[in-house]
Amino acid sequence: MKKYTSFFLAAALGTFLVLSSRKHEERIISDKPLTIYDTAVMMLKEFIVEGQDSNLGFKNFAELDEAEIRVSDSIRVYYLLEDSLLQNKSPLDSQLVRLNRCIFPVYYHNQLRSSITFDLTRHGWKPVIFDDSNVIAPYIKKKHDPPTSALVTSSYAVVEAPFIHNDLILEHDNMGDHILPTKELKREMGDDLPSPTGMMDLTPIGKNEFVKDLQQHMHKVLGQ
Repeated sequence: MKKYTSFFLAAALGTFLVLSSRKHEERIISDKPLTIYDTAVMMLKEFIVEGQDSNLGFKNFAELDEAEIRVSDSIRVYYLLEDSLLQNKSPLDSQLVRLNRCIFPVYYHNQLRSSITFDLTRHGWKPVIFDDSNVIAPYIKKKHDPPTSALVTSSYAVVEAPFIHNDLILEHDNMGDHILPTKELKREMGDDLPSPTGMMDLTPIGKNEFVKDLQQHMHKVLGQ
């Protein structure tokens, strides 16, 4: 997985300003001012075109002409206090810190291609990470799957968990909170995350059960 972070933004700024000026006349003609989302997609295009980068999800340059951020599919980001999780038996909710951060999917037509992470600053949203769609793909799939019941409504969050080198997908619905066991998470935790239904299955794991599995895995890795 390849990321472009804010470290690269300064280097990209000059190129972006040129691109922005080229687009400026088109925007004036259509009376549509550039939004921060337009800006972010233009920067993503520059990373892909200038770097000849095929690791950011798009299959070819032609797709970039119709790339778009879908704001309604954005997902909030939290951080897991893993040290605290090892030291006490508090519920998962109390170990989560909400970050001023959102991940926005980038689509070609209705096909997920990339993701752009924005931080909320005092000046508004700012794009800081340009990435493939691996982290949010399970969330997007779950979000757009037909609901199993009209009575079930779900919301989602991404949880950064550096110790296990993964970002978790937390699902909240009428039945409570669950973790979606992505193939990356299963690969990392191995036997500490029982999964009788295979690597690709996204059957949710209850948060309390997951916390026990995670604590067991962390103790094993740390040799405790």
